[in-house]
Amino acid sequence: MADQDLTPTAPSPVQDAVQSELRHVRALMHLEQQEDQAQFKLKNASASIKERRRRGLTWYPVTITQEDIGFGGKVVLELERPAHRQDLHLFQVGAAAALFSGAPGYSGPDRPVVSGVVTRVRRNKLLLATTKEALPDWVRDGSNLNGSL
Repeated sequence: MADQDLTPTAPSPVQDAVQSELRHVRALMHLEQQEDQAQFKLKNASASIKERRRRGLTWYPVTITQEDIGFGGKVVLELERPAHRQDLHLFQVGAAAALFSGAPGYSGPDRPVVSGVVTRVRRNKLLLATTKEALPDWVRDGSNLNGSL
């Protein structure tokens, strides 16, 4: 075999145009994703718990059936909704989710939440790996807890 010339060549005008178009499409897709997320938050922030439950975005009420320490010392919670609740839901492994209280005084966009990632979903139970090393007092109170996407 003859020696091949591995000297880099300058990109052709066609390659430059393709690269430019791909960068433009990527920027547009990122913008669309941001707008979708903003619309989702806006639409669901004003929805009642009943409506969010109907859409499959909220489990209400939930109880904490198990609490463990997971990877990195973060709290892992097993949440369970009542057995008679067989509503369809959108909870799935890898989804970001949050635990919040529906008790009086804990409403609106400034309500405290415990955020995490769903690591297991089975029937009326899910495992939530939180970002907290210790749970706040309102979680330990246990009244009117909700799990939400």
